[in-house]
Formats: sequence, structure tokens, C-alpha cells
Amino acid sequence: MTAVSPLVSAGSLPLSLGDQIWGGSVLFERGDINEAAFLDELRRPVSDDGLLMEYLQVKNVGRTHIVPIGGSIHEAVERPVRWAQILRWHFPGTIAGTWLVSLLVLAGAILAPLPAAVALTVLHLAVNEVLGVRRWTAILAYPALFVFVPLLLYALARRTFVWGGRRYRWRGKFDVAVVE
Repeated sequence: MTAVSPLVSAGSLPLSLGDQIWGGSVLFERGDINEAAFLDELRRPVSDDGLLMEYLQVKNVGRTHIVPIGGSIHEAVERPVRWAQILRWHFPGTIAGTWLVSLLVLAGAILAPLPAAVALTVLHLAVNEVLGVRRWTAILAYPALFVFVPLLLYALARRTFVWGGRRYRWRGKFDVAVVE
């Protein structure tokens, strides 16, 4: 969904700069992890990226891998719910900090809309440049902020999410159940 494209870029930058595993673009050798334990635990989580974060220390090599995502509005809402839940269980301080900073930026955007719109657009253009992505959607950064803050709160409040056509309930870091 084009309207939230700046949110994807904004979320991708800290993952890239922070050397985090995300989006299935990680290479490692079997000797880098305890393979038997990893394979045993791989049956438990919904996020293989989240599990790999527990096993590997990675270094970003600066090659952005663009993964096209599309879908309906419902799918566009469910995707950040899943992402927020992954971060909630694996990095609770990070997701809390993200929401707090976003809330403060939103307050600033309400109090000073024109400077905020310019600053957010320029910031997202810079983020896209760092990521090696050229997208016109950076001009949507200001309105996307108004979507992001409530969407993140909604995502954290949700107890289920849909992924791959199935509904899941995430009860613990590695305790995920198929609901339907």
C-alpha cells in the first residue's frame, strides 16, 4: 500500500544500520549456529527472522534487497501487526521507544505542520538514499506519520494477527498458536 511506504523505509533503516536480521536476506554457515537446537526451535515461532536474531550476530554488507509487498488494505494492516509483535517479543524496549519517539514526532507535526512536513519528506528522501531506493512515496512521509502512530498502538494491542491466510495468537516469545 503506497500510503504507508515511508513507514517501511523508516522501519528498514534502523534494521539495516543496526545489523538486524529481517526480510529473509541473511547468509550464514551452519557452523555459525547450534543447528540442532535451531531446527528444534524453528518449529515454535512464526518468525524465522526473530529466531535467527537469537542465534546470530550479523553485519550488514550494504546491499539492499527489495522485496515487493502488495495486497489488500487488510493485508497492509496485518503486516505491521505481525512486525510489531515480532519486535514486542524480541526487542520490547525498542518497540516501546519507537512508539514514544513517534508519538513525540506526531505532536511536533501537529504543532508545526509545514516545518514537520518538509523535515519528514527530506528525512525520508535521505533514508531512501541510504537504503539505495528511489521512491516518490517519500512525499507521503508527513501523512504516513498520522497513520503510523495509531497503527503501531493498534498492532501492539492486538492479540492475533493474520499471516499467510492463517490467524495466529502470539502468547509468548516462542509460544504461537494457530487460531483458525
